[in-house]
Amino acid sequence: MMTRKRTLLLPGFFMAAVILMTAQSALAETVVFTANLLPGNETTPVPPSEQGGSGSSIMTFNITRDASNNITAANATFVVTVTGLPNGDVIILSHIHQAPAGVAGPVVLDSGLTPGSGIAVGTGGGASFTRGGLVVSPTLMGNILANPGGFYFNVHTTLSPAGVMRGQLTPQQAPTPPGSTVPTLSEWGAIIMGLLIVATGLFFLLGRGRLAAAFGDVEGTIPAGRGTVDWKLYVKTALVTEGLLTVGLLALPAHVTVTDAMGALTSGLIVAFVIQMFVASRRH
Repeated sequence: MMTRKRTLLLPGFFMAAVILMTAQSALAETVVFTANLLPGNETTPVPPSEQGGSGSSIMTFNITRDASNNITAANATFVVTVTGLPNGDVIILSHIHQAPAGVAGPVVLDSGLTPGSGIAVGTGGGASFTRGGLVVSPTLMGNILANPGGFYFNVHTTLSPAGVMRGQLTPQQAPTPPGSTVPTLSEWGAIIMGLLIVATGLFFLLGRGRLAAAFGDVEGTIPAGRGTVDWKLYVKTALVTEGLLTVGLLALPAHVTVTDAMGALTSGLIVAFVIQMFVASRRH
């Protein structure tokens, strides 16, 4: 009886691991904002040589939430492009401030750009840069999501150290409701590949009798057929597994794509195969 319980524990842990993998994906959320950067939006005067400039900032936020829908962590990536600035100008700062249009506000999320690591404007008057891995506090992330128009992005140059162009944050990609996302195609591929590797390894071990010995079945001989496939048992197990998965997929019709359905059902077939191997091994 103890051996049987130990044998059933492994497929149980195995299925729990797959569930945890998909659950982690369900807590991820990505939100994108843009800002149309113009010198006329600044609250301090901009030199005539820079007044013909313009630019854009694309801000991508990767958000993690817990099971209660609370933001637990976030990070940001800024992709900034400017044009129309005079040759020899240098971008020395860039960040998000908190304030409505026409009002100057404090910096709340800096890009990490400094005068010592400034971006020189090219011959054509343009420049671009990307700053990633910027840590965002859960509180700030919540405030930006609640009122993006209350924040603005701007860049500073050597000619305009107080700010050369700015723009309010505008949502470009609505946040996906946390907990409703499912694994991507690449994630499903990783899950299925992992299941196949484990199934292949277990099939080999069962065929050699090593797994039985590891669980304490050391009577001395391993009955023939311990590693063979009981196809009738497999069909029954697969029908039950696929039925349960189908019910789960139908419960989330608005959040399940064809890729998700195929990935889940394929994973179910492999899980059923592993369970069948364990059950069949105990019958011999």
